[in-house]
Amino acid sequence: MSAIDTINWVEELRKRAEPGVLDDTADNLIQVKAEDAVSYLFDAVPLARKRIASEKLSIRTFIRIVCDMVLRVLRNPEGYKSESDGTYSYTSTALVASGDLWIPDKDLALLRGPQVSRRIGSFNTAPQRGWAR
Repeated sequence: MSAIDTINWVEELRKRAEPGVLDDTADNLIQVKAEDAVSYLFDAVPLARKRIASEKLSIRTFIRIVCDMVLRVLRNPEGYKSESDGTYSYTSTALVASGDLWIPDKDLALLRGPQVSRRIGSFNTAPQRGWAR
């Protein structure tokens, strides 16, 4: 069993949520959303699992990224983009209203780790197709 399997997602999310955000949210929904986020994350960044196992990515950072993904959805379940008060109106965004889990670029960079360039000097090591015509 890996360290990821022992994480109590309900507890982690409740510790991180602002007051009132998860008050009416059932523990089973919180758990399922967290499990969905973990699966999505490992599908999007397969290298993340190896980086956690080798301790190149801390488990705390991984937990924070997953919790942030879930809280983005649970903070705004209606998907409101803006809201007004005088002659009430609101605007929603389909992406947020759909409950879409997403990973910001800064977190993707953390999950992937440093990117190694495969270039040598200032040119590619493979010949361009068609140069010997």
